[in-house]
Amino acid sequence: MNLFGPMFTPALLLLAGGCAGTGLAFAVLLRHPGRHAHRVYAGMAAAVAVWSFGAGVAMLSATDAVAWAAMAGAFAAASLFPALFYHFCASFPDQRFEGIRVLDVLLCAGGAMLALGAFSPWFLAHVAAGQPPVVLYGPLFMAHVSL
Repeated sequence: MNLFGPMFTPALLLLAGGCAGTGLAFAVLLRHPGRHAHRVYAGMAAAVAVWSFGAGVAMLSATDAVAWAAMAGAFAAASLFPALFYHFCASFPDQRFEGIRVLDVLLCAGGAMLALGAFSPWFLAHVAAGQPPVVLYGPLFMAHVSL
């Protein structure tokens, strides 16, 4: 593993972003743990942190297996972004959900299915460690992009 290769700075920034997202999630949740919009925002910040950590670890990984697991985790977290963002927008600032329930359920169900699917070869066929990692996407990846 070459820590000072061409991907070191972007990977370091992604790992720092993951730390910032984790800190933000905890800060918001600890400030007002009972408020619905704060819990959803903390979930969004945590999902961004997981995505950021996954991308950063994949860039620094020395083996294909670690790079694949990191990318799968990053895509699983990213699959939840649309549902979390919609739910947050529909819950803020009144602290209760005022959006379209059917859309919320569809986004949550689709995100959950894609998050689980991210750990299958149908989503990521192969990830070769390197700087940057080389990713061969499976057929389920287009569903992720469309959500």
